Amino acid sequence: MGQQMKSFKWQIVQYGAFCLIAIICSLLLSALPVEYPHPSQEESLRVTSLLPILALGGLGVWLFSMTSIGRRQVATVKFGAYIQAMVWGLGFGLVAVGLDYTLEISKTLASVLDIKSIHLSAPYSILAYLAAAVVIETMFRLLPLGVVTFAAEKFGAKSRVLIFVFVVFAMLTAVVEPISQAGVFASRPGAMLAIAAFIYLYGLVASWQMWKTGPSACILMRIAFYLVWHVTLGPNLAA
Repeated sequence: MGQQMKSFKWQIVQYGAFCLIAIICSLLLSALPVEYPHPSQEESLRVTSLLPILALGGLGVWLFSMTSIGRRQVATVKFGAYIQAMVWGLGFGLVAVGLDYTLEISKTLASVLDIKSIHLSAPYSILAYLAAAVVIETMFRLLPLGVVTFAAEKFGAKSRVLIFVFVVFAMLTAVVEPISQAGVFASRPGAMLAIAAFIYLYGLVASWQMWKTGPSACILMRIAFYLVWHVTLGPNLAA
């Protein structure tokens, strides 16, 4: 029980810190004269939109912390693992910029949405994508995988069976993000397949980071990814 409580505190405190950052960023954005590329971005970053998602994310992280995986991470994970997660994010960001340069992802999306650019201008982009990173990882990974892992273990899944359940559901949940984005490129099948494969691979690696290091790792990976893709190189080199 002591190790379980330690795991709970360790995971929840980290996730709570990210939630606090997301809320502060949202409040700052609401007080600043931000010109959003698309109205949906402004709506999704409102505090009223964030709070229900973050609350559900807290549930997912709590349940994950109660599993043998969460308890193992408290004892074994070192600080360097979080750095590795961010390196993965930076790497995916560079690949995204390369794909954009090759396939003109930004221009195509901007044309479909009838906007000038898909990227929010700096310095507001820093606040927006810090908050977005927490929200996106909460929806696509922390909540579903936390609930499924906890339920599987409660129903008696051990060791290899638990790994199998996690891998299967990681593969299934990783499908959601590419489906939600790649469909915009239906008129360009080649680009659609490349983008879908890239986003799907990203989801698998992020899920692996959650299994190996913990929920905070996939959030840090997403922050690093957005830092390259949406804040620095993406808007300046491949837009």
